[in-house]
Amino acid sequence: MFVKKVFAALVAAGLSHAPAFAQDATTECAVAGPEAYFCFGDTFNRLELELGEGVSFWMHEDGFLSKVLVEETGNKTVTPAQIETRILQMVSEQAKHFGRALAFSDLNATSVHGVPFGTFSYRLQGGAQNSAVLHSYVAVKGRVLQVVSQIALANADVAPEALERAHAAALRAVKIKDLTSDA
Repeated sequence: MFVKKVFAALVAAGLSHAPAFAQDATTECAVAGPEAYFCFGDTFNRLELELGEGVSFWMHEDGFLSKVLVEETGNKTVTPAQIETRILQMVSEQAKHFGRALAFSDLNATSVHGVPFGTFSYRLQGGAQNSAVLHSYVAVKGRVLQVVSQIALANADVAPEALERAHAAALRAVKIKDLTSDA
């Protein structure tokens, strides 16, 4: 899966560079959560919503919405099973709140250099149309980072590849500050 490869590259880059976040003259970066940044350039616009610390929303120029959620775990180690169970419970509860159901179609999980990450594919059913969602996570440096992408505008391309491209762009935009550096 294309998204899995992009996320693996993100994880590898985040672990091999100190710091992974570097702002330069051509890249705009904004806080996405604790020690995490979203470097969006002209591809994304931040939606200013009051959602609390560690949550931000980004609109892709092609009509896709990506939510970035960064939670600190402190020094405690979390397993992929714990993360995935929490995500499944969280999104299922949100769907129930809106009187809808989820159909999970895929979960790809692995690790790079011991860092767990994965991507869920699911659809929110009911309403005018079934809404496809890509939901990726990574646990690194005392944080669990999640990126959730879906179609947001009626004029967006509904092909699965379009959602994958937008989600991959959101994954590439997230930068995790290296806690071991002084930067």
